[in-house]
Amino acid sequence: MAVCAFIGCMDEEETDIPDSGTGKTCSMVGFAYLDYKRGWVTWSNFKTDFSEKVIGVQKMIELLKKYENTDKMDFKLNLLVTEFQDVLDACGSKMKEILFMDYFIRQMRKIGRDKGEVNLFWDNQRYFSIQKRVRSHTNKIFIPYKTHLDNSPCKQPKCKKEHKIYVYSHRPFIERPIKIFNPQIIGQHYDTYQVVHDVLHIPIKQELKQQMEETE
Repeated sequence: MAVCAFIGCMDEEETDIPDSGTGKTCSMVGFAYLDYKRGWVTWSNFKTDFSEKVIGVQKMIELLKKYENTDKMDFKLNLLVTEFQDVLDACGSKMKEILFMDYFIRQMRKIGRDKGEVNLFWDNQRYFSIQKRVRSHTNKIFIPYKTHLDNSPCKQPKCKKEHKIYVYSHRPFIERPIKIFNPQIIGQHYDTYQVVHDVLHIPIKQELKQQMEETE
């Protein structure tokens, strides 16, 4: 199981980074598409042409319940969630954000055993704007770097020139880019204008404890 973040920058003080058009979602889709070609299944909260399901996060949680703590899941699954801060905002309080992530990650860890596997990919502009407990569950951090074809940096979200997106691994740290995506090609596979937003049911502490005991 992996929880992977695709972010524009680490620090909230890096104000020269635009909020959109940095290559976060494109990079996330690029990695998921490579997995799809290797047989992985994709569920996403925005439209891609290779997603088996385009659903909200609450629906993802509900569908995962039937595989929880069993060996029934015999496939590998990537969950793609864009606008992750909006999902967390739907939780309400910071405590509910913590409960939500603890519950979600607990589900993922108990699925599949030797046969199946679940990864969560999420994107957000600034990593440190995400609640600390949420960050603690994230074990891979990828930072895209968008350039023009001549390798000059591009910081314009609606730039009409052709681009390349270099993806760097911040966690684990790798000095050289680990992937280079052509956004003109990857962009044909997804549409973030139709993001599925939903109301989340967050278990209270007592309910969460009971559910954890039932699946031990």
